[in-house]
Amino acid sequence: MAQRALGLAYAHGRGVARDPARAVAWLERAAAAGDGEARRALDSLRTARRRGA
Repeated sequence: MAQRALGLAYAHGRGVARDPARAVAWLERAAAAGDGEARRALDSLRTARRRGA
């Protein structure tokens, strides 16, 4: 859960500088640890990046 929170913080620039690469890295760690919400956030982030958002 903390890894997901950190990934989302980097994704949205909340409390840290926005850094999509770090966001993906932290969300991947969380997803690998079994965090389903992190997996969904990672999928959404990747979809948004493909669309140019």
